[in-house]
Amino acid sequence: MGQRDFPVRWHGLDPARGAFLGMSLLLGARGLGALLGPLNTAPWAGSRIDRLERAILGGYLATAAGYALLGVAGHLWQACLFVMLAHFGGSIIWVFSTTLLQLQTEDQYRGRVFSADLGLAMFTIAAGAYLAGKSVDLGFTARHVASFAGLLMLLPAALWGWTIRDREI
Repeated sequence: MGQRDFPVRWHGLDPARGAFLGMSLLLGARGLGALLGPLNTAPWAGSRIDRLERAILGGYLATAAGYALLGVAGHLWQACLFVMLAHFGGSIIWVFSTTLLQLQTEDQYRGRVFSADLGLAMFTIAAGAYLAGKSVDLGFTARHVASFAGLLMLLPAALWGWTIRDREI
């Protein structure tokens, strides 16, 4: 997307460098969102299980919104903002779900639980990247793939929301 949809066009800037700069800004926005998500929400959530669970639901919704909106972004600054939003949410999901596992798993099983969690997460990331790449190879635009991925994130959001719906607040 940095090359085709959001290259930086500046007077005298070589198109290849503009594409590289667009990609770099999008990746920087991803990192900034991932950093700010847990940093901004952890003071509120603390170690309270109910708040961690609600924050995870918010993380799914932020990720869904960020990627769905990325597909319709008209400018690089909008794309960066939406990527930040998506990874703000994704980082909350990762950090807070890990915190929940830490709080709710007995010491003697914790290593196995974290190994299974990491293995399933990496498998899911690899499968998602593969399917996204295949979709682009089949002729779908990166914008459509991003928006579709965002809309797909509503499925785990709904499942998570349904799972925590009866918890005491």
